[in-house]
Amino acid sequence: MPKKTITPAEISTAEQLQENEMDTSTDELQQEEEPVKQLVAVYPILFESKQYNPGQVLPAYNLAMNEAWVAAGTAEWLVMEKESPVTARHAAAQGCLVRYQP
Repeated sequence: MPKKTITPAEISTAEQLQENEMDTSTDELQQEEEPVKQLVAVYPILFESKQYNPGQVLPAYNLAMNEAWVAAGTAEWLVMEKESPVTARHAAAQGCLVRYQP
């Protein structure tokens, strides 16, 4: 078989094609990703011996339970930001040691 020689025009065309492919791949990466939805408890939920309080992210691997929680209104699919949207404070005073003197 004879060897095929590549002309400079063919090389520049191949380089342009590679650049175009790279540009489209970086454009795809620069597009915003779809927001991540997480299942968040609205009411206290006991699941697999663990208590989830309102605002905590629930495990999403059990599809039947996910559908049941959403249907009952005890959980919602929410778009999560970097920080949790629900914050809480302690409802009771912090314990401390007090010295009793009669």
